[in-house]
Amino acid sequence: MLYCIYLTVGDEIMNSAIKNIRPVTAADMPNIRAVYDSAKRFMDSIGDQNQWPVGYPYDDILAEDIAQGNLFAVCGNDGIPHGVFALIRGVDRTYINIYDGAWLSEREYVALHRVASDGKTRGVMRAAVAFARAEHPNCDIRIDTHEDNSKMHSVLTALGFQKCGIIIIDTGAPRVAY
Repeated sequence: MLYCIYLTVGDEIMNSAIKNIRPVTAADMPNIRAVYDSAKRFMDSIGDQNQWPVGYPYDDILAEDIAQGNLFAVCGNDGIPHGVFALIRGVDRTYINIYDGAWLSEREYVALHRVASDGKTRGVMRAAVAFARAEHPNCDIRIDTHEDNSKMHSVLTALGFQKCGIIIIDTGAPRVAY
């Protein structure tokens, strides 16, 4: 299954390219790992060393995402993955309790996790959100990020997301929930 989503800002097509979104396969793993490594280097360069520990996302998590059909590649016109995200439907246990705020609604939702770009293609988050909305039009979209991830906070705000509070991830660390 291949999806084409034109990313637009006003009347301009972002990056003048169609973003092709498709499920990740095991054969994509070297490219997907390269995307995550590039994203981690970028986060380190802007002072966000706390979003993901070294080696995250771990291979077993990615293998589970692939097996469940939850991991998607955002490919440029060259067909190579330049971005990646997990789109997960159903109750996310880390989203059950929210502190210092509340979810905007209690509707069914999908969660975007492990969103990353290799830095060569713009608009990966916009593509992930558009894909989530197209695939699950009756669901809210939830996402979280580390308080130090200023770039992600800016992107989420620009896409219309609102801070809802703080959630605690499996490691016990807090994350800002949108």
